[in-house]
Amino acid sequence: MNRKGFTLLEMLVALTIFAMLMAILYEGFYSTFKLWNKGEKRVYQIERMKNVFNLIRKQIISIYPVQPVEENIEENLPQGAVGVPRSNLPPFFRGDSQNMMFVTMSPIRVNSILGLSLCVYKVEPSEDGRGLSLVEYESQYTGVVNTSGGFFIPQTIKGYKNVLLTNLESLNFEYFGKDLSQMNIMPKNEIRNQWYDSWDVTQRSNFPSAVRINFHFNPKVKTIFKSGTILVPIKSEGLINGRIINYRGKR
Repeated sequence: MNRKGFTLLEMLVALTIFAMLMAILYEGFYSTFKLWNKGEKRVYQIERMKNVFNLIRKQIISIYPVQPVEENIEENLPQGAVGVPRSNLPPFFRGDSQNMMFVTMSPIRVNSILGLSLCVYKVEPSEDGRGLSLVEYESQYTGVVNTSGGFFIPQTIKGYKNVLLTNLESLNFEYFGKDLSQMNIMPKNEIRNQWYDSWDVTQRSNFPSAVRINFHFNPKVKTIFKSGTILVPIKSEGLINGRIINYRGKR
């Protein structure tokens, strides 16, 4: 007797084969999706790091040799007075291994800050508690700077906080240049460029020639870059022989 259709066994075999094919296709699709997603994350990290490095380089290269007005905290100043001009002050720059403070022509928030910007770079604990962060504070430069030392954050600057790098295990600044304060001890042509852990123009009589930023990410955090160095030259110079050199090599 002729019968049309499939038997139960044939249906089970067909369903089993179909399920196996679907499992293979799903595994291939899922693996492709994971690789695509991983590739997108890598591209995002690379682009973000590239943008951050470019911002840092642009700000440091654009350091401008302003002669600040010394902030005076005396209470008997006339009403409206904010400081005392000091024409003999060298252009402003201050840095140590964990902080850097300068005036630049390139603020990060271009639309919010017009003209020169007072910037403070600080290494601070990350907000999520997963290591350290490199944070930049900036505000419009008004001509008033505390020349007594330290890396203060004025009230006007606190609202402009930019987190540049996060999940760091360590980060430090280094400064390359000649310590011209030694001119009283040795001839100028014998003073050599070298790396310093800190730099204050009022002590060394000049800007550093370059800044080096060494960083290591927290090994517990997955990232493409485990460590690295950002080396940035400084085009401006400080006070040399009583004259300001706005850009290196041009008096």
